[in-house]
Amino acid sequence: MSKELLINLDLLEKSGLSVEKFVTLQAIVEEVDLPNFRVGDETVSELEDDMYVKVIEEEIFPRQKAIDLFKTESKTANFEEFWTKWHEITKLPKTDREAARKHWTRLRTKEKDLAVKNIEAYYKSLNDKRFCKKARTYLADKNFYDEFSSMQTEEDFFTKKV
Repeated sequence: MSKELLINLDLLEKSGLSVEKFVTLQAIVEEVDLPNFRVGDETVSELEDDMYVKVIEEEIFPRQKAIDLFKTESKTANFEEFWTKWHEITKLPKTDREAARKHWTRLRTKEKDLAVKNIEAYYKSLNDKRFCKKARTYLADKNFYDEFSSMQTEEDFFTKKV
């Protein structure tokens, strides 16, 4: 499944960037693959010179300037929502709050939303709930990217016919 870029023409005009730079930058920020896109392109070099991106070892990272340009008004999950939901679902003791917050602040906006969205799927995928990670470890290991195919409840695990 490929993602599509929705270009906001008003934002393009306000940005003062060329169409090529704007589209390239939006693709980088929104993590959308573009055909015929390469790190060594002149457009990427210009975006780096303009302090929109940072290229490190053939990988492109958006700077805060670029992230702020494409920031939407949509509601993004905050740490308190994550912390509350994590403990409501896992029923674990509320420990290592500041360590979890530190890992939370390092996540991109989309990762934060995904982290909150996948808490229940992560928890249900565990065969033995005793091995559920702490919130900080879930964030640090980015377990919200995992594929959760074995969505069993504890009852399913113990009542399954062998």
